[in-house]
Order: sequence, then structure tokens, then C-alpha cells
Amino acid sequence: MADTKTVRLLVPRPPRFVRQLESSGHPVELNNLAVSLLANGKESADIFFDRFQELFSARFSGIKIRRFRKPLHSIPCDFLAEVAACDLVVNATAE
Repeated sequence: MADTKTVRLLVPRPPRFVRQLESSGHPVELNNLAVSLLANGKESADIFFDRFQELFSARFSGIKIRRFRKPLHSIPCDFLAEVAACDLVVNATAE
């Protein structure tokens, strides 16, 4: 008699959205904007964002940069409202 085993198949799917959000579009200029930099836990995001912040601060007057970091890329972001409160969001998703 053949040995039968149970295999549990997991299908990763994003959570269902309660409401669909629309993009606010692109800003006309970047002076005096608040920018969120969100690192999702991947290596080297801080290196990218250090340079990003250096270049943007030198080029655009009055720009305010807030940095956020998720501990792991695979867990949800519990501070998303703070990130979204800025005028522009840049998300580092991989090395």
C-alpha cells in the first residue's frame, strides 16, 4: 500500500482592500515638499536613501525629508498613515 501524505498548499495573496485609493498625481515642483523615504527592510536601502537625501536637499529648497524603516520586508507597515501624510513617498523595495 502506498504511503499517502497531506500537502498543504499556501497561495500568497494580498489582503482585500476596503476601498480603492487613487493616486494624487505628480507634484509640479519639489520645493517646500515633505518627502517620505520608506525602507522595507532590505539591505542597502539606507545607502540609497542617504544619497537621495543628500541630492534632494541640495537641489530643492525647503524640502523636508522623513525616513521610515520596516524591520522586515514581509510584514505590514504599521505606520503607513505617517508615511502617507507627506507630499511624496519613495519606497526602496530591493537591493
